[in-house]
Amino acid sequence: MRYFIFLFSLLLLNSCSTRKDFTGLYGKCGKNYFVCDQLELKSDNTFEYFSFMDVGGSIVVKGVWEKILDDDIILNSFERPQNSKTKIFGKVNSESKDISVKIIERGNPLVGSVVTINNQSKISDENGIVIFDNQKVKSITYQFLNSTERIEIDNSDYNDFELIVKDIEYSVNSSFFVDKVLKIKNRTILINDKLILKKTAIKHKQWN
Repeated sequence: MRYFIFLFSLLLLNSCSTRKDFTGLYGKCGKNYFVCDQLELKSDNTFEYFSFMDVGGSIVVKGVWEKILDDDIILNSFERPQNSKTKIFGKVNSESKDISVKIIERGNPLVGSVVTINNQSKISDENGIVIFDNQKVKSITYQFLNSTERIEIDNSDYNDFELIVKDIEYSVNSSFFVDKVLKIKNRTILINDKLILKKTAIKHKQWN
């Protein structure tokens, strides 16, 4: 009986010791830094993400984090985009032979967006509109600042399109996270292909 109690206690102790604790501060800013990112994961499953760029200033994004796999967490900020998904509406305009594409973002025309159809590119005017010569449209791609998206067209007879694009970040620093999955391994967090944050002491935190 004592043997089984000892074995159970040993297994319980081993389980507790191997449970991964992801809480803490990740990322250490260098001296006189021009660019810096830090992420603090708190024990109450909230987070704060600090991002600084010399040309864009700093921002602190707050939200909640959750462990979804053994080495993965997911971030969702309290602040959310009003429109997180691009929508496209197409129709046949029998009064015109040209291809018309109108880009709308947050209820306003998106001026200066690069719009591409079938490898032909033009820039949207003050009304968010671009006009192309008559052709069968297979896809439409828009690019504005750091946002770009390609939309496949399922009806090649359409010649009049309206794109209501997802909210665009006008700052170099992202102000929200929506289902952002991060991998944590060996006390480091992979933010993207170019940014890896290593766990560091909380005293290195750069914001209040």
